[in-house]
Amino acid sequence: MLLLLLLMNDKVALGQDGDPVGSTQGGGGREMVPALFIFGDSLIDNGNNNNLPSFAKQIITPMMIYIFIIFFLFQNPEAELLGLPLIPAYSEASGAQVLHGVNYASATTGILDITGRNFVRTHISNSNEPGFPFDLNFNERILYLTRDPIISTKFLLHGQVGRVPFDQQIRNFQNTLDQVTDNLGASDVSNAIARCIFFVGMGSNDNLNNYLRPNYNTKNQYNAQQYADLLVSEYSRQLTTLYNLGERKFVLAGLGRMGCIPSILAQNQMDRCSEEVNQLVMPFNANVKTMINNLNANLPGARFTFIDIARMFEDLLTNYRSYGFSVIDRGCCGIGRNGGQITCLPFQTPCANREQYVFWDAFHPTEAVNIMFGRKALYGDQSVVYPMNIQQLTSL
Repeated sequence: MLLLLLLMNDKVALGQDGDPVGSTQGGGGREMVPALFIFGDSLIDNGNNNNLPSFAKQIITPMMIYIFIIFFLFQNPEAELLGLPLIPAYSEASGAQVLHGVNYASATTGILDITGRNFVRTHISNSNEPGFPFDLNFNERILYLTRDPIISTKFLLHGQVGRVPFDQQIRNFQNTLDQVTDNLGASDVSNAIARCIFFVGMGSNDNLNNYLRPNYNTKNQYNAQQYADLLVSEYSRQLTTLYNLGERKFVLAGLGRMGCIPSILAQNQMDRCSEEVNQLVMPFNANVKTMINNLNANLPGARFTFIDIARMFEDLLTNYRSYGFSVIDRGCCGIGRNGGQITCLPFQTPCANREQYVFWDAFHPTEAVNIMFGRKALYGDQSVVYPMNIQQLTSL
């Protein structure tokens, strides 16, 4: 699963002064880069879904009559590492706020526009789904939905959901670029944008909320390799579009071991990682590494770097005790088997020792994991971040 990276508060003074983008006061240290622009899904959505017709939101809302998919996210503390203030969501950014960067990420979205279109939309207290047990009370209905993943899928994954696919996130960035250019001038903005960092984390939902869902026909159309080829072909086109808009420094997060997240663990009685799901990760990550080699070779001035989340996760799950974790097979906040059949609900009490958990909820890692992986992405060698780490990228 894609991870929110760079989650620490170190300040490294490697930046340049006098940029029109990134020129206002930052996060407390000199800026390593003029600005940080973020594209992705729920792991880095800090509010863009909050005003959409979606239950995949960053905030907790008081709508207890619904089953929610709530993503408990952090407000981009990765930006502080770069000497920047916290990066605002596109839906909330205005004026000088955009000069340090913008977060365009949207929960449930993916590389493909169709990904995430069917998500949580069931009204528990007044469901009109055929076969729903109307004689049960609210808590009993939740337990009913957790008995079987197929039942959960039937009642939790239907209806149109609001989200912002990657292509639209790119168009939103172009709107931001037009706004800044109008105010500051094309030449200055072009020079600054070329030195900004563009962080992109895409692909998890194209598997979890597309390929693996029974209400999509994707799995019947493509095997794992064919699907990875399709995704990375689209991904290459989208990243080239960003390059053509002036960006040169890209950080791409690979997919993690999605077969080991609580949501997937809850679907088998053996509490084992799903190798079938993990096998979807391998061709995608391999294709992305090949893609960045091609883009680095063929796009003048481009610098793409790849964070190998799968390798980091494999090391973590094998050696978790040496990293200070004790729970690797359930979410700190969730319902049902492995805390993964229904993810964290509003006002649900999470575990008291979250720092010992690898997973926060059914899908997402804890802050402790994000911090650890962030440090590896910043300072790591080519076994986990390729062909250079983020510190090296920012110094170019």
